[in-house]
Amino acid sequence: MKILLVGEFSGVHTHLSKALKDMGHIVTTISDGDAYKNFPRDITIPLNKNTSKWAVLKDYIYDYLGIKGLFLYFKKRKTLSELRGFDIVQLINPAPIAAFGSLASLLLLKKLERNNNKLFLCALGDDYRWVSACLSGTYKYSALDNLSVKTFPKYLYTLKYKYGFFYKTLHLLTEKKCRAIIPGLYDYQLAYNGHPKITDIVKLPIEPLKNESSTNAQGKNNRVVIFHGWQVGKEFRKGNFIFDAAMQIILKKYGEERVQYIVCKSVPYSDYILLVSQADLFLDQVYSYDFGVNALLGMKYSSVVLSGFECYSDGIGINVEPELSALVEKISFLIENPLIVEDIKTKARSHVKIHHDAMSVSRKYLEIWEKY
Repeated sequence: MKILLVGEFSGVHTHLSKALKDMGHIVTTISDGDAYKNFPRDITIPLNKNTSKWAVLKDYIYDYLGIKGLFLYFKKRKTLSELRGFDIVQLINPAPIAAFGSLASLLLLKKLERNNNKLFLCALGDDYRWVSACLSGTYKYSALDNLSVKTFPKYLYTLKYKYGFFYKTLHLLTEKKCRAIIPGLYDYQLAYNGHPKITDIVKLPIEPLKNESSTNAQGKNNRVVIFHGWQVGKEFRKGNFIFDAAMQIILKKYGEERVQYIVCKSVPYSDYILLVSQADLFLDQVYSYDFGVNALLGMKYSSVVLSGFECYSDGIGINVEPELSALVEKISFLIENPLIVEDIKTKARSHVKIHHDAMSVSRKYLEIWEKY
């Protein structure tokens, strides 16, 4: 088949593209590389880096008005017009190209639908339904729980999907035009609960480890290594401040001779992976029901991940909620029970191998594309 993958979410389309090509399919990817992550793609629609507060403010104003990226869309019109004749077009999100606001995304949607065969939508990342679900109390806790007058600027990007001009129109039209909506995480499946086009969850793909010896085993020293991947700018969404408060209590309780606490902010990817591969515990996020790509990396490299495991009862990770005392209790339990830690590590690594292998995930996408 000839397949077009539009947009990127933490490497989902990158891994999917590679696996599909290995199967013999013709695949084209178009995105900005998912911002700083800079995933490889065949066609780049660049997202300008704003270097001043005024430029950032202007960008938000244009985005909320719906006109962001219109000039770029017409500038790239020739390239976009060549995206035709594909059997399958999959959008990572209703607004899959970060440089395009709602109106440019509407134009892109109509062009892709007109020039190609089947259109599919992934439910991944912020969109109108997910933001609405967070604000309406669908979840017992969510990434928008810390929204307030003080934190409002941190949520400007997210809130545009609910309050920006034409984003609801874009979303509903995308749902209407697509054959099926494919959620990648339980959080997004809940946001679309009851929708007639929603499919079962298709797991996030990840590349397997090439060298099993690069996984980590506790006991190299007497300290438990606890890794905290702090996502700058997303502290209120991920709950990094709650993890950090818990760790200050843990450090006082056990001391640095028993616990090594590593906080990682904005480091090169290779350095990030090196730190992850040395960790016994991986502090991911507290406001999610399901675990994402960062958690998968931790599991892949044999860390016990503390994240969203609401739907999992098979001991592959530790489900955490935004409650400080419960978090301290769970971390303490893991520090004091190294055999349980090793058991969870083994199960987590096995789970990633079986359920998140890019080849097996790609086959599930193919089944859906052929079914609808």
